Amino acid sequence: MRSRIARPLAVVAAAACMIGGLAACGSSSTDTSGSTPASGQGSSAATAPTITLAVMAEFTGANSSSVKGIKEIATTWEKWVNDTGGIQGHPVKIEFGDSGGEPAKGTSVVKGLVENKHVVALVGDHDTSAESYYADYLKAKGVPVIGGSGYTPPFWHNSDFFPLGADAITTAYLTPELISMAGGKKWANVVCAEVASCAQSSDIIKPLLSAKGIEFGGTIKVAASSPDFTAECLKMKQDGDDVVTLAANAAVVRKLIQDCQAQGYSPTYQTNVSSYSTDLTKISGAKFIADIHGFPWWTDDPQIKQFRDVVSKYGNTDDLYDASNTATWAALQYFRTAVEAAHITGEVTAPDVVKGIYSLKDVDLGGLLAQKFTFSPTDTERIPNCAFVAGVEDGKLTAPQGLKPICATIPTGKF
Repeated sequence: MRSRIARPLAVVAAAACMIGGLAACGSSSTDTSGSTPASGQGSSAATAPTITLAVMAEFTGANSSSVKGIKEIATTWEKWVNDTGGIQGHPVKIEFGDSGGEPAKGTSVVKGLVENKHVVALVGDHDTSAESYYADYLKAKGVPVIGGSGYTPPFWHNSDFFPLGADAITTAYLTPELISMAGGKKWANVVCAEVASCAQSSDIIKPLLSAKGIEFGGTIKVAASSPDFTAECLKMKQDGDDVVTLAANAAVVRKLIQDCQAQGYSPTYQTNVSSYSTDLTKISGAKFIADIHGFPWWTDDPQIKQFRDVVSKYGNTDDLYDASNTATWAALQYFRTAVEAAHITGEVTAPDVVKGIYSLKDVDLGGLLAQKFTFSPTDTERIPNCAFVAGVEDGKLTAPQGLKPICATIPTGKF
């Protein structure tokens, strides 16, 4: 990963607001694994000491809807791994932690997972509301955090964090490319009105537009409490904005699109990372383009088919198909690959997991990750710079580039 210096938190907050609403690419040369054995491969029963890991998220609270399937996708992975011999003979056990979106509660829960459950890693699409508050504790304990997208400074500057998906800064730098892919010539940024820093995302993106020949149409603030967005829709229609980024919560997104359609205005909407899911196909007549941090689960690539087969066998498929869940699956597979690389026959510890991570070179799990990852203990900053491209058109999910990602050039020392 590239090294960069520290960034002003105001810009970080702005980009994070944009991504979450209110809340070297290619195939790996060392994917010994992608860690995806076919059913029945390996020993018939795991006999080595159990490996306990944790999945920590805001399972209750204001942003719980964005992680609604993570418990089940993690449990599905756990059952599959154990039924196919564990990780080199080690059975796995997943503990779940819920911050409720409250930093103090999240910190207490994490301490319990580490000190009472003896977890060796936190893995998955993480707890954006509270992770900043317990990051230093985890670093002091040497327990790694694997996966997730960077909404908060620990993902960029804490050596204990190993992010595996496009983050807030990445998405900002990818936005002009996505607008161009959608054929857009004029872009508007619809942001939440409740948080002042949301509007600052425009300041990150505007200077990047001219290289693509894209005009900036303006920043449109929308309040969740507003009963009607007709005025905002008419302004964007009159201005000729043909691609609109939506950085607001799901209810606002749906209401705004409906109000715009009522005015005969149907631009291409850009969503990103945490807001892309099958639910978008239910908004009749709406067209979307997005960058996503989890792999597109509907493609026909062999490793994706295997994922769907496992989900079909062990899980409730109605709830498990979205980018947060596929990002969690990929993070769990990366954890598995790291443990395998450590070659531990006895008890697996957190330092063993970290050792395994640092031994991995150019790993993308056969395309489950959007780029190849090589982490080093000397990294001063870790920012994934690639994402998968996804869309919705005519009520169907699309993957314009399949598993080929788009990547951003992110300057050093800017943030």
